[in-house]
Amino acid sequence: MKESKKRKKLKPSKKLVKLTPEQKDLKRRRKVSAARKKELAKLLHKKSRQHGPNPYSAVRFHKEYVFDPIRYTVLTASQMTSERQEMVASAMKTIVSGPEAMTLPERPGWAATMVGHDARVIIVSYLGIEVALFFKRQLTEIIPEPGEKTPEGVMQDPKEAWQRLDLLGRSAEKSHFVLTQSQRRLEEVNKLLASRAKDVDDLNDSLMKKVETLSKDMKEMDEKNTRLEKELRLAKYAPKPKSSGKSKGKRSSVRVVVVKQRSKHKKWSRK
Repeated sequence: MKESKKRKKLKPSKKLVKLTPEQKDLKRRRKVSAARKKELAKLLHKKSRQHGPNPYSAVRFHKEYVFDPIRYTVLTASQMTSERQEMVASAMKTIVSGPEAMTLPERPGWAATMVGHDARVIIVSYLGIEVALFFKRQLTEIIPEPGEKTPEGVMQDPKEAWQRLDLLGRSAEKSHFVLTQSQRRLEEVNKLLASRAKDVDDLNDSLMKKVETLSKDMKEMDEKNTRLEKELRLAKYAPKPKSSGKSKGKRSSVRVVVVKQRSKHKKWSRK
């Protein structure tokens, strides 16, 4: 009977173990990351109801739904609400230099990161989303010679060296869409014309080779023609060979016969 009874599985008792400060910090970070992931999932689920399907929403059945992309990529800045974008744009209007951008982290949600050892590039982000970039342009200091006048375009305010780029706006391709499309079209036309010009050059080379061969043939024909003309001239003005006596007798007998026939014809005509 004792063997037939089910034995209860004893769970190992959890012993209280003191965590080190590093382990406590790691545990806290894991909890914070899990909470952030839950908030992000809620946000994406809310966005899916507003802007249609996404990878985290339920896929509805439709024709050829199997071939739909499971993931897609969007700009992180586009996930901000319009109210926050307007707030960021209004806050960045008054900030025109890098030192002013470094004062933004005093406000909640803002951060400024310097790139490089010379602090010429500063990236400003809001709630972890990059919204603006500040770049300090290259400067050159000139010492005028005595008596030389200073030009009019001298920089007087150090803030003029800073350039700001808005990262929430449209990309360079979309902002210059017409220009880029016309440039690409002209490049394609240029390639087509270049290929046609190459074909015409090849045809010209082949025709030039044929012309060279024909010119050689014409030259040879001209040489033959001049040679034949010379032979004809020599044959025309050359002395005739002397005829033998037998040939003379034959010719005289033929003449006598012709004269007799003519005289008979005359007699018949008189009758």
